[in-house]
Amino acid sequence: MLHPPPGTERWEYGSSKPHTARYGKLFDQAQVRVHVGEAVLKALAVVAAGKARAAIALPDTPRHCAMVSPVRAAQERLGITMFWVGADGTVNADES
Repeated sequence: MLHPPPGTERWEYGSSKPHTARYGKLFDQAQVRVHVGEAVLKALAVVAAGKARAAIALPDTPRHCAMVSPVRAAQERLGITMFWVGADGTVNADES
């Protein structure tokens, strides 16, 4: 689970590994686009294979939610479940 640096309430931070260059830094829009894009492609591959239900888990941040929003109707039509992971580790499922 990712934890924001001490003394902050923010959740849009990068790597949870202290030894990385991105530790404690906000995910930028390009990184969020990559996270969402890779997750969507993998979920589409699962749907195409037809052997399992597809799901995507992403951090519950404004940037991640905004990136998913435009494709939400397609995601629901394809039966891809969204799991939103909160800063405290709680998971909320948006099942279609």
